[in-house]
Amino acid sequence: MRPRIFLPRPELAAGEQVLRTWHANWLRRGIARGGTLNLTDRRLLFQPNTVEALIGLRARSWDRAQLSGTELVRGRRRIATWQRRLGVVLTDGEVVEFVVWEPEAAVPEFAALLTDGAPSR
Repeated sequence: MRPRIFLPRPELAAGEQVLRTWHANWLRRGIARGGTLNLTDRRLLFQPNTVEALIGLRARSWDRAQLSGTELVRGRRRIATWQRRLGVVLTDGEVVEFVVWEPEAAVPEFAALLTDGAPSR
């Protein structure tokens, strides 16, 4: 197996397990930042790719208690993969948007992992 230098492994706490990983772009203030989105038994973690990390983007995580659900977000871009996005709804009402492959499938899968996955700690 070749090393994945552009997609480094996320730093996990002792005993933390990754339930699902998506290649994703995190949309912040109209700018897409590349990396991976990891849903663990304890949190949601966005791990920037190596290039993004070199320009200053740091990993970001949200505790599972902060996650209230998911939704399909529709954007204004004409490019098909940018028109539909995975929206992660936080308990404060904020929606964090990620461009993932096949967001129509990712939304219910993410929701099922939130409700049926390992309990938050």
